[in-house]
Amino acid sequence: MTTYLAIGWFPPGQLEKARVLWPNLLAGWRVSSHRDYCREVDRHLRQLELGADAHVLLAPIEVKPFVVRTPVTDGIAHRVDHIRSGNLVEE
Repeated sequence: MTTYLAIGWFPPGQLEKARVLWPNLLAGWRVSSHRDYCREVDRHLRQLELGADAHVLLAPIEVKPFVVRTPVTDGIAHRVDHIRSGNLVEE
C-alpha cells in the first residue's frame, strides 16, 4: 500500500519569523541558519522508517503576519508588529 507523508517545513524568511513568535520552536536542534535547519529536517526524515512505496511531501509553512490581539497574546502581537516592519527583535 502506498503511504503519503506530509511534513511541515519553513521556507527561507518564514523560519526567522517563526522563531521570533515561538522562541523554543527548535529547542534541542543545533540550528543557527536556514541551511542548518534544512539539514536537520533532512536528518530527521532519513531516520523515519518508511517503506519503499512511501512518498514524502514537504509542505511549506507560511507564518501569518498577524496575531489576534487579546490580553493573553499582547506580547506576541507586539512581536508581529516588528516582523511587519522588518525588524526582527528578541524581547
